[in-house]
Amino acid sequence: MSAVPLRRGEPEVHGPETKGRPTYRERRRNLRLVRERRRLPRRRRRTVAALAIGLGAFTLFAVLAVHVRLAQTAFELQEEQQAVERKQGRNERLEVAAAELEAPGRIRREATGRLGMVLPRVVHFVYAREVQEAAVEHPGEPDPTQQGVQPTPRP
Repeated sequence: MSAVPLRRGEPEVHGPETKGRPTYRERRRNLRLVRERRRLPRRRRRTVAALAIGLGAFTLFAVLAVHVRLAQTAFELQEEQQAVERKQGRNERLEVAAAELEAPGRIRREATGRLGMVLPRVVHFVYAREVQEAAVEHPGEPDPTQQGVQPTPRP
């Protein structure tokens, strides 16, 4: 056990009979009992310090690895976004080209110009008359109402 001054910064009290030196009682009054801290053995302190340093290094490495992976993922995401933008632009160009190819005026020009087709002078329409459905008693036999029905033009 050790003794330390009770309060730091206070002036020491000196009696007249001691000629500037405090008496035993005065010295004892200014002291208090302090228990010594038990220190870990040197080997254990080194082990704890090594573990703390190792844990800190591992944590630093883990944080660094997470940041590297995050940067790689951000780079991959940027590449994918650029690929999507390129494909959207190509899709828009293809849609415009398809619309141009489907235009009736272009089809007529190609048919008459390059393929040598001509427009007909007269257009004939043929209409089919409506046929009523009849119940068939024998599924293997043909329907007599359907035989010989030919489309005829309507006036």
